Amino acid sequence: MQAIILAAGMGTRLRSLSPSKPLTMIAGRPLLHRILDNLASAGITRPLVVTGYRGNEVAAAAAAWQGPAGLHAETLHNPRWDQPNGVSVLAAACIVDGVRGFRLWRAEYVARRGSAPGAARGRWVQQSSVGFAGLVFALV
Repeated sequence: MQAIILAAGMGTRLRSLSPSKPLTMIAGRPLLHRILDNLASAGITRPLVVTGYRGNEVAAAAAAWQGPAGLHAETLHNPRWDQPNGVSVLAAACIVDGVRGFRLWRAEYVARRGSAPGAARGRWVQQSSVGFAGLVFALV
């Protein structure tokens, strides 16, 4: 199963703790690593981290993550990261197999290992020649 992790925004609500939300340290580890661990233990086999603000640093953190059995996180930089979250989801359309389904996860969501209660399941339902994609989400 694939997952899109939205990690492109400025993370202004956590700015006092860290320059970037996915890089916020929790018990000595970046929040992004904790999210990737959780998703891997919930059965995600292809995590895609969409970066934007401080993208090089977030991509480096994703590359440094040590997943189980050689699992690694892919990254995709969204040059329009300052737009609403949906733009980051659409940026992933070229990589994610939306027909088979994927999970959507935001960089501030933390859950118990092996569960993904805040994730949404998604499928691409329409894509036009101008790049618009319609999404259908069902809460998990």
